[in-house]
Amino acid sequence: MTGLGLALVAAVAVLVMGVALVAWYGADQIVQRRRPDLPATPADYGLRYEAVSFTARDGLPLQGYWMPAPGDLPDAPSPAPTIVLCHGYNGSLDPDLKIAPLLNRAGFGVLAFDFRGHGRSDGHVVSLGYHERQDLLGAVDWLQSRSVARVGVLGFSMGGAVALSTAPLHPLIRVVVADGAFAQVRTLIEGGLRERYTPGPLTPWLAWAMLQAIGWRVAATLAQADPLRVVGDLAPRAMLLIHGAQDAYVPMDSIRALYRAARPPKALWIVPEAGHREAARLRPQEYERRVVDFFKTYLN
Repeated sequence: MTGLGLALVAAVAVLVMGVALVAWYGADQIVQRRRPDLPATPADYGLRYEAVSFTARDGLPLQGYWMPAPGDLPDAPSPAPTIVLCHGYNGSLDPDLKIAPLLNRAGFGVLAFDFRGHGRSDGHVVSLGYHERQDLLGAVDWLQSRSVARVGVLGFSMGGAVALSTAPLHPLIRVVVADGAFAQVRTLIEGGLRERYTPGPLTPWLAWAMLQAIGWRVAATLAQADPLRVVGDLAPRAMLLIHGAQDAYVPMDSIRALYRAARPPKALWIVPEAGHREAARLRPQEYERRVVDFFKTYLN
């Protein structure tokens, strides 16, 4: 081999090693337990509530808040339909409690909980939706133990992806509203890289390497929980996708692919001026109307 050939091999080896090291570091940052947001309770929004504990399907202890519908007693034998709030990555349930009043005054019970590795719940790693499916299943199991028979899920970002991929696994879930969900975890990682760093030709390769590293860290093949793989099995459950056209993390083509892959009943609301999860802030009245009407149509 010539000197030029050896230099080329060495350069490629250095490049591969560099990508591997960056991917490992990035994966380590992603799976770490997340710092919680500023604490809040439903009482801050004038709602009566009960602090609850339950276990994920795989036995991990989780914490949350149960907010009965107006007129329901905490131990009512036939509670009203209930909406489960699934928060996003990198925080806790606390900021999303502001959504609970609009659901509660519409006559729904609300259950908000922290995913594993977030907030008050146990767990030391985050899997971007793979193991979190066990958390949502545990939450719906807990509602079933409280005699709730009709369940909807409102998920945000990662929580939206978890809602979409989990709903086909539990018969009590009838409706999913996903706000800012991703269709594939790989494209989410690519979007995060492009948003935080200068985009380049190595971005898809780095995202792929990070996906493998994360999977190794959490003992899972993350793509198996991609909503795009299972959304076709969601029907006859109803699905509403809410998405900002300016979302830097989740490209519009992936959301449209997710919508196309789903079967009716389904709806898609694109907010042209919104970024990631900004629809509720930019159009609060329309957001409330669309979300509440969708749940009332398909959950009552």
